[in-house]
Amino acid sequence: MAGMLMAALALSDAAGAKVRAPRHLQNHQEQAQSTGTQQQQPKVIKTAYFTLDLADGWRLLKPVQSQNGAVTVLLGAPGNKGAIAINVMKANLSAADIAKNMRTNMQKDKATVEEPVEKDGLQEFGFSRGKATGRAWIGANGKEAAAVTIFGDIEAGKEVMKQLKAKDPKIFPKF
Repeated sequence: MAGMLMAALALSDAAGAKVRAPRHLQNHQEQAQSTGTQQQQPKVIKTAYFTLDLADGWRLLKPVQSQNGAVTVLLGAPGNKGAIAINVMKANLSAADIAKNMRTNMQKDKATVEEPVEKDGLQEFGFSRGKATGRAWIGANGKEAAAVTIFGDIEAGKEVMKQLKAKDPKIFPKF
């Protein structure tokens, strides 16, 4: 994607339920490369909401963030050909409301965003900004919400997400 990947969606705590627009991953990749030290990469990511076995070559772009009941995981694909952002939070909003907020904020960040559609109980939409492209899936159960965003190589990202073992599988996409 010519070095231009969009970055993680940051979900605030459930009270605000705002979704920030995507940012470029390039800075995270450059920071990791410029430190000169290799972080020990986990083979398995465990959070309060899910466990995910990482496929070969996939890596954490920054440590797992966990605060106030919200978890953010940002993964990079081999060869910087894509990324996955997984955001889960406590929220009593519907998936449609969260998708609407995400879409609005992405548009403010000058992204072209498809209209969300309901599929398998989740809201799903594609987006692009310049040459960067991606898809987002949003699920909610009245207590928790999850946003899974795959940037770049969608099929490779789906293969990784097939390994996700969720506490509540209804809020995550099934590939």
